[in-house]
Amino acid sequence: MYRSVSRRLGRTATRVYLVLFVVVAAGNAVSFAFHDRLKSDLGAVSRHVAALWSREPAPEPAARLKPRYEAPPQRLTAPPLPPFARFEPQLALEPPYAVTAADAFTAGDVRIRLAFIDGLAAADLCLNVGLTRFPCGLMGRASMQNLVSNAPLTCRPVFYDEGDLRHACTLQGTDIAAHQVAAGFARPDHLGRLHLDRLAEAAAASRRGAWNGNWAVLSEDAMRRDETLLHRLDALKTSHRPTAPDAPADAANDPLGNDAQ
Repeated sequence: MYRSVSRRLGRTATRVYLVLFVVVAAGNAVSFAFHDRLKSDLGAVSRHVAALWSREPAPEPAARLKPRYEAPPQRLTAPPLPPFARFEPQLALEPPYAVTAADAFTAGDVRIRLAFIDGLAAADLCLNVGLTRFPCGLMGRASMQNLVSNAPLTCRPVFYDEGDLRHACTLQGTDIAAHQVAAGFARPDHLGRLHLDRLAEAAAASRRGAWNGNWAVLSEDAMRRDETLLHRLDALKTSHRPTAPDAPADAANDPLGNDAQ
């Protein structure tokens, strides 16, 4: 009985060894058959991993942060309005008007100063190319008076710094400020340069208005200072003028100028 059991165990072990031998042999055969392909695949994988490892990380795109304040686009109008601007109405004016300067007039009790320009005062004098004075201020006032004399105007408020309120006025679609700049009696201010500089350059090239002397304006204060200086110079000349020596009384009474005997 023991012999039969040992024989069976021996046969089973032999079969197990045989199966293991076959499996190992098959594995070696497959490995030998696909050795080159596996080697190339493993090489490609290793190279790819090495390339990924050595590659510098791509910089992350900068986050687009929305600015806390975005500057508004440049406009041809006034700066941002104060809170009370919504309560300032657009004006509809009717003649008659009293023009006080090249950039200002009154309509009844309403005083208007044009926005976007600095005009001549009525008392201003200018020097032309021949250094001759001419009344450019009165000419500028007359230019506006002729334009607005008998027509209704529409004026919208334009707020400057420190509560300075001016108006942009139009006459049947014609911008009065632009008209005065084109005529040579006003120049664009810091808010009007963007859309009025070309008109000013054209007026200067054509020598219109005050540009006849390259805008050599003599203001009333400057003329007053000049007149005061001239008066002082005349007074100095008079005080230092030499006087003639006193003549004898007889000679002064003798019409023929004969010497007294």
